[in-house]
Amino acid sequence: MSDSWHSFLRRQGAAFAGASVLRFGDGASAYLDPNDTVFSPVTWMGIARVSGSDAAEFLQAQLTGDIKDIGFGISRISGYCNPKGRLLAIFRVLRDGDDFLLLSDSGILPGILQRLQMYVLRMKVDLAVETARVAIGLTGPGANHIVAELAGGPAEMANEVFCKGGMCSIPLGDREKGYLVIAPPEQLIKSWTVIRSGTQLAGSDQWALFEMRSGLARITAATQENFIPQSVNLDLIGGVSFSKGCYPGQEIVARVRYLGRVKHRMARALVTHGELPAPGDPVFLDAKTTQRAGTVINAVSLPSGAGELLATVPLASSTGAEFPVDQAGRSIRLVELPVETSEGESQ
Repeated sequence: MSDSWHSFLRRQGAAFAGASVLRFGDGASAYLDPNDTVFSPVTWMGIARVSGSDAAEFLQAQLTGDIKDIGFGISRISGYCNPKGRLLAIFRVLRDGDDFLLLSDSGILPGILQRLQMYVLRMKVDLAVETARVAIGLTGPGANHIVAELAGGPAEMANEVFCKGGMCSIPLGDREKGYLVIAPPEQLIKSWTVIRSGTQLAGSDQWALFEMRSGLARITAATQENFIPQSVNLDLIGGVSFSKGCYPGQEIVARVRYLGRVKHRMARALVTHGELPAPGDPVFLDAKTTQRAGTVINAVSLPSGAGELLATVPLASSTGAEFPVDQAGRSIRLVELPVETSEGESQ
């Protein structure tokens, strides 16, 4: 994260925990009122730049999604797997001129770039962490007006990208609307009056909660190599191409699809008893056994004292089902399951 942006947020009352903003002043980390328009610094999001004449070909051979389908003004979700088909990272991919930007968890991004660098070989590809821009999230009914003032006019369709003067906005979500914005920190500092006049200020968890409720998983250091793409529903949101050709783990990912062996899917859940579990924690079939039912992917504490999370659960699970987190009484209750059409896409 930019030092100038970090210092600026501190002057606005931001309290940090590592790379994330906990809250501003005495405010909450995540607002629940859908009538609020909320600003959230997405300080846990890192940006990588992939440049060079072979960048598209290189990424096409490494990521699960069809990179050649990403034109100007479009963003797509894509995974990066090890040879066993287990996810090392999930990226949001977009074009920036002739280059590609990969947006992912900042804690794992440097290591992922080092791994990708091993496969560049003689290709004309440069990989680097982008330090010139930072990410923010805007959610709520007034978000589109603020984005219009900041960027000159927001994109309206999900996954579209509107860029102007180094600032890019991406509308996301179906039932709840939000905008992911990446921009030079000096532009955001200069536009702070516009941001502050129309928003509540919340911590980084506000955007994490929005992404979770939009069905978007984030791979972190605690969950690398835990999941195949189908377990976190990447195939339901266009993050996996089954026709583009080879990439690391492709054979295993394809075998799961064509042999119908998806055993777990990602679901949204609430913590019903006890403390919030952490990413990577197991969930169990019942409190009396140690038979694992799935794994926590992402989790956010709510101001009410409850918590919300994404976890993999058995495919046959139903809304309202409860799963223990441990034998000390902690448990979660499923509140939303993925919906598949006959074509295998989310609705």
